[in-house]
Amino acid sequence: MNKNKCICISALSGLISALSFNINCLWFAIFFSISPVFYVILKYKCHTKLILFNFTFIFYCISDIWILSIGVNYFENKYLGIIISVILLLIISILLSIIFILPFTIYKNTNYIFTDILILSFLYIFGEWLQGQFVPFAFPWNRLCNIVVKDIKFIQTASILGGLFITFLILLINFMIACFFIYKKKKSYIFLIFALNIYLLNTIAGEIIIQGTQNNSEAENVLLVQGNFSKKEKWNTAPEDILDKYLKLTDKNLDNNTKLVIYPETALSRGIFENNLLKQKLFEFCNEKNITILFGAQYNKGEYQYNACAAAYPNKQYSKIYFKQILVPFGEYNPFFTESNIQFISNPFTKGDESILIETEIGKLGCGICFESIFPDHISKNSALGAEAIVILTNDSWLGRKIPLYQHHSHSILRAVENKKYVINCTNTGVSSVISANGEVIEKTNINCSDTVSADIYTNSNITFYTKYGDIIIIPACFIVLWLCLKTIYIKIAEIILFVKFKKSLKLYK
Repeated sequence: MNKNKCICISALSGLISALSFNINCLWFAIFFSISPVFYVILKYKCHTKLILFNFTFIFYCISDIWILSIGVNYFENKYLGIIISVILLLIISILLSIIFILPFTIYKNTNYIFTDILILSFLYIFGEWLQGQFVPFAFPWNRLCNIVVKDIKFIQTASILGGLFITFLILLINFMIACFFIYKKKKSYIFLIFALNIYLLNTIAGEIIIQGTQNNSEAENVLLVQGNFSKKEKWNTAPEDILDKYLKLTDKNLDNNTKLVIYPETALSRGIFENNLLKQKLFEFCNEKNITILFGAQYNKGEYQYNACAAAYPNKQYSKIYFKQILVPFGEYNPFFTESNIQFISNPFTKGDESILIETEIGKLGCGICFESIFPDHISKNSALGAEAIVILTNDSWLGRKIPLYQHHSHSILRAVENKKYVINCTNTGVSSVISANGEVIEKTNINCSDTVSADIYTNSNITFYTKYGDIIIIPACFIVLWLCLKTIYIKIAEIILFVKFKKSLKLYK
């Protein structure tokens, strides 16, 4: 097959896969949308790297189309903002595609169909894993497992082998569908049976895991408050007025059984730690209502500033303060390679260096702030420390009004399943939600409006296999990469030796 056809097929496949992530009702398409790419790779055994690069590039460009709204939100000149956003989107898509394609550069077809399927599947999840490793370029936002979070039973095995295992199964199903069309014989239906069995067996395993997940603790009521402040509105509103709005929303929706109230990332100004009037108002409210309020705010310590979260107790004291550890490059700090040239951020945040648990009346809470929720190992670190529930505070107002809000929310669902912990996901513009340990969204807010949501949660101190051992599914992928590297080196050395021998024999002949 010629290159042009390969490019067209992979582009179409990337487009459909991206739409399954962007449009909620099309999520199921990911179970077959990659099969055309695999069909070409397995049948024609050519242009593998080109096909996969083109597929991922289109997939990232379309699924991350919301990046275009960042420029509009940041720049007064909208045309300039759009131009810069387009450039940013292309750079991110190319960079992610290059990182993803790295393990495939050493792949060569083995002529054994099932061997190729396993190798390609492991290389794919290895590429997804790599995208979360290279700081400041780490951005594991577009994993296939995030697309299928609506299928609660199917994603349960993530509590054993993580989200990458769910991606692995999605790939196997796509490969089986591709094989069905490659082998046009009477028995080709066997591949469809294999695909169906993969789906059904994993779903049955998921049902068993759900049945085995029990709520042994007492129900604890929490209230999430979604302020819905735009970037401009937040900077133009006095800290006192912002606090008043949150307290009024809290007071209006507070239940007699509520023990914990959550405000989103940087909901309150840094004055909440420094200004006695703001502190006093917050503490008096907590004391009067006998509640704990966990909130996000900027925290200044000397010349350093942090993106932080803390809890205000009824006894008029603050909890330990958690400082965000994984910062957004160019948005919260200047990467090392720009520090001496271009300063994107005039007042960058400082990275925190410690994971802590915040003690509350309902239990020990592990915290993740915004960008941190897309890194599975960061959240499971909190669970391993003894967190009995996970709190994720987010401000996505600068990302866009719909697509990124739901995409970001999908990560919180997976974190709940991987660690078998309730996740309290509180955001500025939505989606704020309470997610069960099985990944079920118990209650959620509407997006892009001031709203609250109240729900009961159940805490637990259980440690899942995934929490304890992490992405061990990467181990066989690493062995495959190592084997392919050694094989490539061996072939190169053999070619050099043969060339040298041929040259010597040629001289002797002369």
